[in-house]
Amino acid sequence: MLQIKNLSKDYPIGEQKVHALKNVSINFREKEFVCILGPSGCGKSTMMNIIGGLDKPTEGDLLLDGVSIKSLKDKELDDYRNQKIGFVFQNYNLIPHLNVASNVEMSLVVSGVSAEERKARTLEALSRVGLEGENKKRPNQLSGGQMQRVAIARAIVNNPEILIADEPTGAIDSATSLVVMDIFKQISKEKLVIIVTHNAELAEKYATRIIKVLDGEVVFDSNPYNPEEEAQPTENTVHETSVKKKKAKSSTMSLLTSIKLSLKNLLNKRGRTILTALAGSIGIISIALILAINNGFNNYIYEYEKESMSKYPVTVYTDEGTLLSMFEDILGGDDLTGDSINLSSFVSIFSDEEDSIREKYTKEEIIYIYSLLATAVQAMNSSDSKTANISKFLEYVKENFDENLGDYKLDYSLNLDIFIKDETTNVYTQINPFFERMRPLVENMGEDMDSNTLATMQGMFNTVGIWDELVADDDTILSQSDVLSGHLPENDNEVVVVVDEYNQISDIMLFALGTLNIEDIATEIMVSEPFKDQTYDFNEFIGKKFTVLTTNSMYKYNTVTGLYDKTTSLNSLMQSQIIGEEGIELTVSAILRPKDGIDGGCIKGVVGYSAKLGEKIINDANASAYYDELVKRYNDYIAIFTEGQEISQMIKDGVIKNYELTPEQQAALAAMSTAKLIDPSTNEEISLSNYASLVKDINVRDLNKPSYIYFYPSSIEAKDKIVDMIEYFNDNVEVDYTYDYTVHYTDELDSIIMGLSSVVDTITYILIAVACVSVIVTMFLIAIIMYISVQDRTKEIGILRSIGARKLDITNIFNVETGILGLASGILGIAIALILNIPANVICKSALGISNLLQPVWWQYLLLIVGSMILTLISGLIPALIAARKDPVNALRTE
Repeated sequence: MLQIKNLSKDYPIGEQKVHALKNVSINFREKEFVCILGPSGCGKSTMMNIIGGLDKPTEGDLLLDGVSIKSLKDKELDDYRNQKIGFVFQNYNLIPHLNVASNVEMSLVVSGVSAEERKARTLEALSRVGLEGENKKRPNQLSGGQMQRVAIARAIVNNPEILIADEPTGAIDSATSLVVMDIFKQISKEKLVIIVTHNAELAEKYATRIIKVLDGEVVFDSNPYNPEEEAQPTENTVHETSVKKKKAKSSTMSLLTSIKLSLKNLLNKRGRTILTALAGSIGIISIALILAINNGFNNYIYEYEKESMSKYPVTVYTDEGTLLSMFEDILGGDDLTGDSINLSSFVSIFSDEEDSIREKYTKEEIIYIYSLLATAVQAMNSSDSKTANISKFLEYVKENFDENLGDYKLDYSLNLDIFIKDETTNVYTQINPFFERMRPLVENMGEDMDSNTLATMQGMFNTVGIWDELVADDDTILSQSDVLSGHLPENDNEVVVVVDEYNQISDIMLFALGTLNIEDIATEIMVSEPFKDQTYDFNEFIGKKFTVLTTNSMYKYNTVTGLYDKTTSLNSLMQSQIIGEEGIELTVSAILRPKDGIDGGCIKGVVGYSAKLGEKIINDANASAYYDELVKRYNDYIAIFTEGQEISQMIKDGVIKNYELTPEQQAALAAMSTAKLIDPSTNEEISLSNYASLVKDINVRDLNKPSYIYFYPSSIEAKDKIVDMIEYFNDNVEVDYTYDYTVHYTDELDSIIMGLSSVVDTITYILIAVACVSVIVTMFLIAIIMYISVQDRTKEIGILRSIGARKLDITNIFNVETGILGLASGILGIAIALILNIPANVICKSALGISNLLQPVWWQYLLLIVGSMILTLISGLIPALIAARKDPVNALRTE
């Protein structure tokens, strides 16, 4: 029950007072429809504001269920407006940048009601006022009558005890007025409805009680109420009343709601928001550029050396001493063919422009002879036909290499037999060596493809670098690569996948890893932008399984045929059984990406495997039964051929006549003429060169003779010491007339550019000055913009206060708005700074010769964004406090 007792309200105007209400006393029933009539300025709106908790009386009191409203503190008064009162205003007072549903549910939001319950109650309230299906519209898309019904829905959605309406039909037509009054009539059956109106006709038609006010006094009451004359409440009624008087939950606006309101306002005024954020970003841009220059300059000296060592490792190898091997090393790798030899490259091998005795671009009309062939033969024979041997150097490195200098990697040029399992069919597919992956496609390219062409293509495809051995030291890997996901290998059977600087893996590499199949590539070839939208989550690669077969597992002895069956030639069931039981399962443990400035680094393939796995593969191959049989047949073949050649040479030299040959010698000659080297796997004849290739293909290696040794120095000084170590070894290695133990090395690192500190300091000082000025200007600008925003949203402030929003909630809304502006300014500033880094680096490169002088650091930029938010919060603090202190009655009157 609502009671007004001796209520008076005075407004000072200069030295005089205006008496808006004069000792008014009224008792209201819990459920009735009251219309308060009176001319403008009679005090009826003042009475409504006091009843609604928006204003306080000068004298007298207002009681609801016996509780004095006058004595309530500000926080309790906010709760009273939120939970006890529902306001309906003449001009609707809807928040324009919120849709219908958001306007209606605002009082529920302030109450802290859950999102699910808010939605249900909002839809129910809209249904009661006949606005089903209109919840997504904005206020400017509605008619006046619809907007008033939205205002009514907002007033009743929180189920208040009292509904107050101030001239609810004043801004709508007469037909719509009847609809609105019907709604109030229905609501009055459930709760107290008090309407202030000038329309006496509507009041007479709909109200159950009419009160007339004149000059601040009640002059007529059609149905006065005296609580003392009411019957005593029953037990049930007492219980019901006690329940109603239980303290309701305090109204509170969550931070998320403040963010939502601020975001919608900023988006509604997006033009001003963008300009403000852009202006606010000036200081951030300046500071970001300063930090990037400072960081780049500091890292230029101390970190560039290490990164350069990673880009250009010192590579040690041996000279095989043959013309073909020189071509292979320089032009095409181990599978060089005649078609791949480029004439200009061929000539460049033996040219030495620095030592040339002839003048370049001479005007003499003379043709000279360039000694290409002679030079090549001399180079080939310079080692006195000694066999290159790197084993001594490797032994020297293992004994003398200082780990503080960096790390090194042994490259045995392995070509692992890798399989991937289809979890649906349990069938294994070979994906490495790469030609085995490409074989179906290559063989389908032409049925008449000859064996030589097929072998050429096999050699070409198998030189594609996919699987590469890792450096043993994790620190070296981490100095060159970032671990995007997972962890570096901790066991022999863990591998890593490497993406490029754009987080990309080429389609051919994904095909090689079994992620894409032939059909995927064939389909994408037919579209204009292949794989444009196709991506993979890191989790699709972390934990990915591969299986590697050792030589013993790849070649199984067949007791029936006496041959070594290649596992891949068996039927799919037997093949899957062998691979599943004997294969070594490999698991992807990490995804790596080269650091900025690292070109390749120590992992040259897409998948990196441990050195221990490579050693295990080699040891298995060296001890395999298939290799033993192959070597035995090779030795037998060589022995037969050698014996026959010796007898032939004896006949040629006249030492013995044909007719003098013994039966054993005749058999030896016959055996030589028919001698064949047979592959124990295919039972086919192979040449000596085929034999060497086959031995290499099954990964038989001498662990003491790697193909290459890559050194990754930690600094320029370390690189120099490694070079000194190599040269010392070559100068002091023992002389051997059979083997050439000296090694060759390449060192491609250029000198590091120095002496730019004064230029960078000058630029830094200029930017510091600009940054200080721009930060101060930005703070003033944000404060002005926020004050303008407060003025623009004054009515919204009044609306929020009328539905129970606290002063703190209003402060939070504007603080959040400044925070969002600060965040936007920070992000925009960082984005612009990052963009400016590009031309700035180009200019520095052109003017100073230094690449990447500006090097941003993520955590510094993160701090800048946080700092931007703090600065804007400080700048917007005073406008936010001004907003919170605005009088809700005056705020609602603002247009």
